Amino acid sequence: MQDHLQNSQEPSCPDAPKVEAVSPDSNSLSSASNSDFAARFDAAKSSHDSGSSGVQSDAMKNVCDDEAENVRSDSEQSTDSQNQKSGNVGEITAILNDVDAMRKQNSAEPDASPISKATPTNLADTSQTEEDAPKKKKTSSKPSSPKKKKKKVNPFVAAWRNVFPCKGDEPLEVIRKIVFLIAVIVFVVCFYLFIDYYFDLHVAENKYEDIQDELGSFITDSEPAVNEHQHQGIFDEYYEYNDLGNKLLAQNPDLVGYITIPDTKVNYPVVQKKSSDINLNTNDYYLYRAFDQSESRAGCIFMDYRCHFDDVVVHRLSVKNSDNLLIYGHNMKDESMFGTLKYYQRNVFSDPEKTSYYSKHPVITLHSLYKTYNYKIFAVFLVDGGDTTSEYAFDCWNTFDFEDEDSFYTYVNNAKRRNIVKNDVDVTYGDQLLTLYTCSGMIPSGKLIVMARMVRPDEDPLAGTEHGCLNDNILWPKVYYNNHDFTYDESRFVPYNAD
Repeated sequence: MQDHLQNSQEPSCPDAPKVEAVSPDSNSLSSASNSDFAARFDAAKSSHDSGSSGVQSDAMKNVCDDEAENVRSDSEQSTDSQNQKSGNVGEITAILNDVDAMRKQNSAEPDASPISKATPTNLADTSQTEEDAPKKKKTSSKPSSPKKKKKKVNPFVAAWRNVFPCKGDEPLEVIRKIVFLIAVIVFVVCFYLFIDYYFDLHVAENKYEDIQDELGSFITDSEPAVNEHQHQGIFDEYYEYNDLGNKLLAQNPDLVGYITIPDTKVNYPVVQKKSSDINLNTNDYYLYRAFDQSESRAGCIFMDYRCHFDDVVVHRLSVKNSDNLLIYGHNMKDESMFGTLKYYQRNVFSDPEKTSYYSKHPVITLHSLYKTYNYKIFAVFLVDGGDTTSEYAFDCWNTFDFEDEDSFYTYVNNAKRRNIVKNDVDVTYGDQLLTLYTCSGMIPSGKLIVMARMVRPDEDPLAGTEHGCLNDNILWPKVYYNNHDFTYDESRFVPYNAD
C-alpha cells in the first residue's frame, strides 16, 4: 500500500507549463487564462473516466505531450492504467487548488483593473513572481473623497477681521483691537477738524481778498484827516460817503470802517452791531460771523457796541466820537484777523539799535465811511481778562470816554506801566485813543492790548517810534508773579504828564 501511494504521485511533465501563484497586483488574469484552466480540468477528468480501457484521450495529450509520444505494449497497459489514474487525481487536485487560490486573490483585490480581453495569453506568458511584478501603491477600498479647494479670502474681509473684534478672539486681542479703533477714530476726528478749520479760514480769507480788490487803491491812497472841531462841540462839518461807504455799505449795513496796518495782514472792514436797546450787549454777534454775516471761525473785526465813530445823520455828525475806540479781533493761527499783533510782543529786543517789529509797523490807519485817521502806537501790554479786582488788574476794555484830565492820565499811565516796548511817543490829554484787543496764549485768560493815539496835525507819524526796545521794568499780570521771581519797581516809572 505504501508503494502504491508513493507511485500515485503526479508524474513528471517537463514540457507542461508550470503554474505559479499569480501576484495580487498582476493584471495577467484574463478570460483566456480561465478557459485554459477549464480545458485542463476537463482533460484530466476525461482521462480518469477512461482509464480502465487503457486508451488515453486527446485532452491528456494537451496536458502531457511526453506520454502521447510513447507507444506502450499491451502487457504494460494495465499497470500504466493504474498509474494514470493516480496521476490524474493528483493533477486535478493541483488544478483545483490553483483555481481556489486565484479566486481568493481576485476577491481580495476588488479594485484591481481587469485584464484586457482583446489579447488572450497563456499562463506561461503572464505569470510572474512577486519580485518581478510591478509594485503598485496600495489603494483604499473606500472611494477617496475629492479634496476641498481652499476659498480665497477677500483682502478687505481679512483686514476687517484684523481690526474689529471677532468671535473667538482672546481677551487681550479684543482689548488691542478696541484701543486701535479708538485711536483711529480720534485721528480721523482730529484730521477732519484740522482740515475743516483751515478750509474755513481759507474761504474767509478769499472773501476778504475780494473786498480788498473791490476797494482797489482807496486803502492806500486815502489822505488822513483830523477832525479838530469835535472837542469844541462844532458839528457843522458836511460829511459825505467815500469809496468805502459807497462800495461796501450796501453789502452790510453794520459797516463802520476799515482798518489797516501797513505791511501786515491787518487789512479788514470793521463792523459794529447795535441794538435799539442801548444796554443790550451785541459784541458777540460778529464773534463767529464773517463780513457777509455767514458763519466763520475767524469772525470779523468789530467795534465795541458802546463806541461812537463818525455817527452821521443827514451829512452831519450826530455825536462826537468816543475818546477811546475799542476794536476786537481773533488771534488766528494763520495770522489772519489780529493774528500778527503778537509780533509786537515777541519781536522786541533789549538793544535799541536792533529794529523791532514795533519800529517797523508803528502806525495804524482807520477809515470811517467818510474820513481816514492815523494812529501812532505807544503801548503794547498783557492783561488778565479774568482779573478785575487785584492790584495788578487793568480793566481797559470798559473805558471809552474820560471825564477829566486826571482820568485820562490815569488810564494811559496804567498802559505805560505795563508797556513791553519802550518808546518815545508822548501822550497828552485830548488825544483820541485807539485800542486793539485780541487773545493771548501767554497766560490763562490772557489779552494782548495794542494802544495808539491819533496822529496830531502836522506831526511826523514815525516820530518817537524809531528806537523801540524791550522795557526793563514791566508790570505784569498777577499770574506772572506766581511763577517768576521778579518784581515791579514803581520808583523807576516815569508817567505821562510828569511835569
